[in-house]
Amino acid sequence: MIRTFHSTERRSAIVVNNNNKVSKPSPNFSSKKLSPVAQAPIVVSDASDSSAIRRARNTEAARRSRAKKNEKIQELEALVAELMNQNESLQAELRVYRRLSE
Repeated sequence: MIRTFHSTERRSAIVVNNNNKVSKPSPNFSSKKLSPVAQAPIVVSDASDSSAIRRARNTEAARRSRAKKNEKIQELEALVAELMNQNESLQAELRVYRRLSE
């Protein structure tokens, strides 16, 4: 029997496999870091092992947290680039006004 627990964002799943067989990743699974959407499910071999399920849920929460952090960093980097461009244009405008006032 295989039970699957999905996170609320459905980025990956926790798979409980009662046959004591560890599910292997699909053949197209690479060793490179994957985006949170493409990460392999977390496999728990025994449904009665509450600590393993807790660790799997913790791993899932950590994945979501890292993805959220990376998203926030990307937003902030985009904002920094936008503000730097705005600053450059305002400084150029200020130079023009200073020349006109001389």
